[in-house]
Amino acid sequence: MSAADQQVDSAPGGLPEPWVDGRRPLVGGRVLRNFSLQLGGELIGQAIAFVTAVYLARALDPHGFGVWVFASSVLLYFTIVIDGGTDTWGMREVAARPRRL
Repeated sequence: MSAADQQVDSAPGGLPEPWVDGRRPLVGGRVLRNFSLQLGGELIGQAIAFVTAVYLARALDPHGFGVWVFASSVLLYFTIVIDGGTDTWGMREVAARPRRL
């Protein structure tokens, strides 16, 4: 095998690319699917929160709505403190050991 053939069959770092049945895997399709699912879930959650806030603003009197907004704000601060970076830690652990999932 010549040096030109080796360059075609290997990635820039010299490592062979993962080929399945002579075709390159669709890594981009998997990323796009995961991104779309994450985006869809986030948009649905935001829409539900918006509809709930509009409903409560119309159903409660101004004092009751103010109490609800204050309670939501306090809970948000507790969520920030409790989270404390567990999202980042979890992503790092899953990336380090994907088979444990």
